[in-house]
Amino acid sequence: DDQRATAVQLTEQIIMATESSGAGATYRFADTSMVRNTKYSYWLQEVNIDGSTVDHGPVKLEQVNILYIPISAASD
Repeated sequence: DDQRATAVQLTEQIIMATESSGAGATYRFADTSMVRNTKYSYWLQEVNIDGSTVDHGPVKLEQVNILYIPISAASD
């Protein structure tokens, strides 16, 4: 569900920003426990230098199958 009260913490590690500017940052995390055709809600918890926290989200995702078919040009 998309309720913060029932959220499960996925990692104890701090997820560091990969890019940042004065207007925001980019974070990356791969949830390897996702189950196909299931909807997920994610929150990012910002931890400030003074130890205070701010929650951002939710971001909603659904794991679906994606099939990639390679296309190659035939040469004669």
